[in-house]
Amino acid sequence: MNPVKDAPKMSIAARAMALFQRFGLRACTMDDVSRELSISKKTLYKFFTNKADLVDGSVRSFFAHQMASMEKVTAKSENALDELFHQHQQVMEIVAGNGPSMLFSMKKYYPETYAWLMDQRKQMILERTRANLQRGMDEGLYRTDVVPEFAVWYHYAQMVALTEIDWFPDNLLKDRNFYHYGLRSYMLSIVNDRGTAYMNQHPLASLKLN
Repeated sequence: MNPVKDAPKMSIAARAMALFQRFGLRACTMDDVSRELSISKKTLYKFFTNKADLVDGSVRSFFAHQMASMEKVTAKSENALDELFHQHQQVMEIVAGNGPSMLFSMKKYYPETYAWLMDQRKQMILERTRANLQRGMDEGLYRTDVVPEFAVWYHYAQMVALTEIDWFPDNLLKDRNFYHYGLRSYMLSIVNDRGTAYMNQHPLASLKLN
């Protein structure tokens, strides 16, 4: 990838993603993107052959940006629990901007992009959870009798259920404290006494996310 050459394409992809988040993947057309971004259709089609190509590019750009943000969170975090709290904040921002409906539309109308995203998300969650577990054990915040693979897959299943399974009532999916409860339940399954004390005094421990 040539950063200079690809800069206009990446800019369009990022700005288009904001439109998809606002109007929905299905409703937002190439004409809408051209008009809202104040670019000609010729320019738009120069970089993206069709809407499916634009959606794919936008999703990949968005995912790369979120991954970079999570790396910064990890680097700046005080410890493993602080990392989980701040990563949770970032996830809530993503949920607020997209919500389950974005994934449902992507799965139905852009299955190849959806499959790519789900694979990347799976790898990301599993890898980051494993690394966080090891970090927490090394820092003396997590129980030493935790079975890492059990905890990793439990957390992954929890994350998937909260964003993909459609049998949750809408009022719960719209309540950010529902997701916060899920984070706390996961934390309580892995922390030791020292970790519990830190978790309970953390500034984000009683975070109100509505």
